[in-house]
Amino acid sequence: TQGSREMVERFKEKFMKEARTISKLYHSNIVHVIEVFEENNTVYYVMDYIEGSSLQDLIKIKGKLSESVAVDYIRQIADALDYIHKRNLNHLDVKPANIMVSRSDNRVILIDFGISKQYDSAGDQTSSTPIGLSHGYAPVEQYKPGGVSTFSPQTDIYALGATLYKLVTGNTPPQIDEGLPPLPSTISKPVVEAIKKAMQFRKVDRPSSISEFLKLLQATAIPVDVIPVDVISED
Repeated sequence: TQGSREMVERFKEKFMKEARTISKLYHSNIVHVIEVFEENNTVYYVMDYIEGSSLQDLIKIKGKLSESVAVDYIRQIADALDYIHKRNLNHLDVKPANIMVSRSDNRVILIDFGISKQYDSAGDQTSSTPIGLSHGYAPVEQYKPGGVSTFSPQTDIYALGATLYKLVTGNTPPQIDEGLPPLPSTISKPVVEAIKKAMQFRKVDRPSSISEFLKLLQATAIPVDVIPVDVISED
């Protein structure tokens, strides 16, 4: 139908715009887009191939991670988020399933910018296309129409805290209206504090930047254990 064609064209334009935005990102913890092109009446982009597994699959196989490994991974993703936030870009879908662990060097890489949003210098969105959300990792503002129409690092910071929760407990974060349950006593105070602060219901109560979030983790131990590359496989 004509309406369907118009909708497809709108989403093709959005897809191309986002792909071109991502193709300009050069960071060791962000997947790199090599090429964007149109063919067969649709649009494609080509990304680096990452040999490894997602954190989600890793947890399914091995269960929760040690605190030192989890914090090391979170610091890497935080650095990637800091990089995109400085370019007025929000990922809006940070979660273990969208974080790959490279088999070759144990580096974590943020992928899937499909619902990311670019904002202008005033902090206003450059696209009003509705976005999806991942339950347990999306804060309250993502559930509201227009809730992410202005740039806000706190939205990604909530998801980063929820991801840390998943890594150190092995459990999916609670829904936003359920409240955060007590964390195991084996988890250090800085990590507990970082999770609690990042996952506050109101944006104003969360760390306002990645640097503020990382300050909460400063007292945690430097990672000394590393997940062997052979565990990133079910073999």
